Amino acid sequence: MELIEKSKKNTGSDYREAMSFAFQAKELAYQLNDSKLKLETELNLGKFFFYLGLYSESLENTIEVIKIAEVNQDDLGFAKGYFQFGSLRLVMEDYAQAREYIELARKYFLKYYGAEDAIDRLSRLTMHNNLGVIYAGLSDYQKAEEELRKGIALLDDSSEFKTITIQLFNNLGDIYRKSDRIEEAISYYFVAKSKLEDDSNLLFDAMLDHSLAISYVEKGSYNQAIEVFHQGLSKAKAVKGYSHIHHISKSLSSFHDQIGNKDSAFVYLSQSKMYEDSLNLKNTAENLLKEELLSEFRAEKNQIQRLYEKNKNLLITSILGLLLVSIVLYVRAIFVRKNLEKAELEREKISQVAEKTLEETVILKRKVENTQKELTFASMQAIQKDEMLKSLTKNLSKNDILKEDLDKILNGLKTGQMGNTLSDFEIRFSGVYIGFFEKLIEEYPILTHNDRRLSAFLKLQLTTKEISAITGQSIRAIEMGRTRLRKKLNLTNSEINLYDFFVDY
Repeated sequence: MELIEKSKKNTGSDYREAMSFAFQAKELAYQLNDSKLKLETELNLGKFFFYLGLYSESLENTIEVIKIAEVNQDDLGFAKGYFQFGSLRLVMEDYAQAREYIELARKYFLKYYGAEDAIDRLSRLTMHNNLGVIYAGLSDYQKAEEELRKGIALLDDSSEFKTITIQLFNNLGDIYRKSDRIEEAISYYFVAKSKLEDDSNLLFDAMLDHSLAISYVEKGSYNQAIEVFHQGLSKAKAVKGYSHIHHISKSLSSFHDQIGNKDSAFVYLSQSKMYEDSLNLKNTAENLLKEELLSEFRAEKNQIQRLYEKNKNLLITSILGLLLVSIVLYVRAIFVRKNLEKAELEREKISQVAEKTLEETVILKRKVENTQKELTFASMQAIQKDEMLKSLTKNLSKNDILKEDLDKILNGLKTGQMGNTLSDFEIRFSGVYIGFFEKLIEEYPILTHNDRRLSAFLKLQLTTKEISAITGQSIRAIEMGRTRLRKKLNLTNSEINLYDFFVDY
């Protein structure tokens, strides 16, 4: 308990030391295996993380408080746990749900203490404060002020109530500010500030600076506002008060946007968003909802357990109900199994079709490969015939006998043979690579017949040596032809080679 008190004392001034004390207290409580001390240390950590704005961590500790209370049927533990749930819902601006939790906590307090006046003063003060904030959030400022003034009426000069005193006057100032009574609001903020004179609680100091700065903005005192904003932001950062950093940054963004400093507005808005993300409000809300449902389930489970012990007939009825449910589930399982078997048959059919399709694809691929080989072989033969004809023409042209008649025949043969050779090759090639020549001519109209033929050989992934053997040209001539082709294809300054270019062309 001494460690818990040290933790509370340092929460707003030295959060690292406060956290160290809080975890030491928890470790000791669990070593002692004392349920009451476990509950108090979890509750203390939950409040510690709550004040820092680490709501997800706060929720985890608060859930442990509820679980410990359930195990021991501890009404006071329930009251404190549900009150902390209400505070978390309040931060998420879910005011209706927050009020329900506060009222639920009040019910457990009354169950434990027996009467409203018997509830410890700090708990009553905190309830009045939180209800004031809740009604303010619901825009019922009259009820909000009533609750806060009820709390102020309970105050005395005890140091135990210093923190809640600051909160009550700050929240009362907020109500006056929202009601456009700025000067009165500022006076209440300074009353709250005066309670900090002997206390170095930077978290609450930052909260009050934020409230004052907003009031100065609404009053039109911009220089004062900016100075106090930055004071509050510096204090919040010093103690890692993520919630305060988020809210002050957001207010600074609105202020700079109001006076036309768009760059500064953007910077502070980004900072606000960053800290808002660190607060993890969405996940905390989801986890809180999950715990609410689990708490309801556990409560119902405990109630059923008590009913079982009181009434054996109910147990028998429940068993019969379970048997009925089991039968229904068994019948459903049979139905599901049949559907699964049917689905398995369908899957096997699909698998067989897929295997057959794969086999057909392999066969088709082999046919394409064979066609490519036939095409290459046919091309080789046709071009070699063309080369032989050129040689024959050259030798016959040297014979002066019947020279004129031979020239006519040879010229006809050369023209027809060369045209037919290339034409036949293109026809065969186009049968495999549909649209290749059309696309090539459309995109590169300057290519000659020889360029197109060389492009086709490269598409077939033939080496320079193989092209030389087919065409009868020297390797040097083929290489020069490739160089000219690269230039016409605009690949001169590119690292892409011709094989890569044509492989997917």
